[in-house]
Amino acid sequence: MPDEVSAFQRFCESLKFPEYFGWNWNALYDCLRDLQWLSPDHHILIIESAESVLSEDDVAREEFFRTLWRAGQRWSYVERPEGVTRSNLSVVLTCNKESASSLAGHLGELHERLHL
Repeated sequence: MPDEVSAFQRFCESLKFPEYFGWNWNALYDCLRDLQWLSPDHHILIIESAESVLSEDDVAREEFFRTLWRAGQRWSYVERPEGVTRSNLSVVLTCNKESASSLAGHLGELHERLHL
């Protein structure tokens, strides 16, 4: 996913986003925290080569990972009424061995900024 439009397109096609998807980061978050149009109760989102996602645009790259983080938090901490089964969202990031340390550092820094 070299740019924002490619990222939005990939998510839209892969997850069959509704027609109202707004093609921006807030819209991506809104769709990722919902996913009610998909049938499974457990969703696994695999981001391959995560080290190269939006690698030429630091601002978009940070927004991408921030959006995934926010969506993950939403799925993790939503309280459901009694008797309602909660669905799950898991995000898996893959990268090559040489990039693992750098990606982990970047995500760690982002985590710290989001919790200040």
